[in-house]
Amino acid sequence: YSEDDSDDDGNSSYTMENGGENDGDEDLNAIYGPYIQKIHMLQRSISIELASLNELLQDKQQHDEYWNTVNTSIETVSEFFDKLNRLTSQREKRMIAQMTKQRDVNNVWIQSVKDLEMELVDKDEKLVALDKERKNLKKMLQKKLNNQPQIETEANEESDDANSMIKGSQESTNTLEEIVKFIEATKESDEDSDADEFFDAEEAASDKKANDSEDLTTNKETPANAKPQEEAPEDESLIVISSPQVEKKNQLLKEGSFVGYEDPVRTKLALDEDNRPKIGLWSVLKSMVGQDLTKLTLPVSFNEPTSLLQRVSEDIEYSHILDQAATFEDSSLRMLYVAAFTASMYASTTNRVSKPFNPLLGETFEYARTDGQYRFFTEQVSHHPPISATWTESPKWDFYGECNVDSSFNGRTFAVQHLGLWYITIRPDHNISVPEETYSWKKPNNTVIGILMGKPQVDNSGDVKVTNHTTGDYCMLHYKAHGWTSAGAYEVRGEVFNKDGKKLWVLGGHWNDSIYGKKVTARGGELTLDRIKTANSATGGPKLDGSKFLIWKANERPSVPFNLTLFALTLNALPPHLVPYLAPTDSRLRPDQRAMENGEYDKAAAEKHRVEVKQRAAKKKGTKRRRIQT
Repeated sequence: YSEDDSDDDGNSSYTMENGGENDGDEDLNAIYGPYIQKIHMLQRSISIELASLNELLQDKQQHDEYWNTVNTSIETVSEFFDKLNRLTSQREKRMIAQMTKQRDVNNVWIQSVKDLEMELVDKDEKLVALDKERKNLKKMLQKKLNNQPQIETEANEESDDANSMIKGSQESTNTLEEIVKFIEATKESDEDSDADEFFDAEEAASDKKANDSEDLTTNKETPANAKPQEEAPEDESLIVISSPQVEKKNQLLKEGSFVGYEDPVRTKLALDEDNRPKIGLWSVLKSMVGQDLTKLTLPVSFNEPTSLLQRVSEDIEYSHILDQAATFEDSSLRMLYVAAFTASMYASTTNRVSKPFNPLLGETFEYARTDGQYRFFTEQVSHHPPISATWTESPKWDFYGECNVDSSFNGRTFAVQHLGLWYITIRPDHNISVPEETYSWKKPNNTVIGILMGKPQVDNSGDVKVTNHTTGDYCMLHYKAHGWTSAGAYEVRGEVFNKDGKKLWVLGGHWNDSIYGKKVTARGGELTLDRIKTANSATGGPKLDGSKFLIWKANERPSVPFNLTLFALTLNALPPHLVPYLAPTDSRLRPDQRAMENGEYDKAAAEKHRVEVKQRAAKKKGTKRRRIQT
């Protein structure tokens, strides 16, 4: 072997810029890298020399030729080893240089995408401001048009040359009408959608008018005690009417469902502020592009002091909607409220992207509320894939299903697709036809956006069909994806049909704030709504005259560490009366989660690692046991 090392075959066989002439060479070079032919020849030559040396050493004859051959072989092997080391070193340097270059290219692309998103966000804010100005201008022009007849009347009474003034007024009116028509023609197509009526209702409910006899505030600054009339107050003595409701309530009381929950619910954490170590989300996730994040371990700084099982229980925060649904005789109206309940589950996700702790296999969580008269159970039944089973009971309804998701990260967004079905059983107060009815649906897709910009937020998108399997009624919900313009963020709208496909109700609003409903009437057309913005248009309960009414309003969100809701604050509490009744597998007893809640982040990280190692060891031991048995 006497080839010159400077004859670098790596230039033609392995470069990231130049692909090979055929796919086979590309695959070979991609696996083995540059200098593969030279390295292979050196390895083979060394093997041959060592084999020859071994044969000579086994020869028992002693003569000079024998020792000369041994020395020559040793020198050759040493020379080949030196060449092999040099080639290996050169290959490593080249590969490091190529990887560094590719890293720089990737960083340029990442920064470019980030700059693009920031630019689009800036344009989005300007578009929203312009759209708001356009709406205000339209209101002013319409008000001017409405006042024009009054001006003409006054002109007739106060002036002798009224004809000239009327003529001028008519010209002004025509000009204003042309401007209004132009504004109407330049509106975005989706703004003419029927769902905008509900969004107008949300704005109307927040407008303060001096002539109104009551002040209905529906924005985020609503006081906790100023609940709308249709939001049923939580009462510990839930009124049951039908025999199935009475039977279920007696069962819950007989089985001691609320024993241990006598203490008041927790309203604050011991920790005053969230002082977790600050780590950029993108700096951790950028190496996980294309992977399933449910199988990856993230730093404890990205966690919040709740388990994924406890996060599932937050679906029933607004269970009073189901209590109210059971009071209606009309099955389509019950469907309307059940559909609104399925959308209310996501209000707790706003400004809250911290990751809950992954449950261990066999981990459980139970929760009961005397004010809501329900009990909740959930258990982690599978580790990979992570699946939890849930069951909730109340005198008027049951809520159950499986939390089974498929997640992925593409570099810009973290996507979650729900695979499991969810069910609700309603026991109506007036069960004339059936004692209970069953609903089912699959949750919409969840997406964490804004990761590159360092402003992550949860978004929901897609179509959801909620079906009443007992009566045949169904509701089609559409969650609008968060686009480049934030004007349509958090929007949800839906339509309720009976078993014959006739549209009976429509609903719309924002899943992070409030949802409104309206009955479809022949008088005003199926989806034509009154645009007069008065606070009274959204008050009261369900209305049959085709006017809008409020179905659900999100609870107040105080400033709490980890951005937890008031409902979430109660989940990890350990009331003295409850501790003796908790199962040893309950999420409240996890040491890592408890340390996280107390602000002991180093301890939380250590306990989290210990628990994960212990679970992997138990899983490995179980796998060996199954192999032995088979």
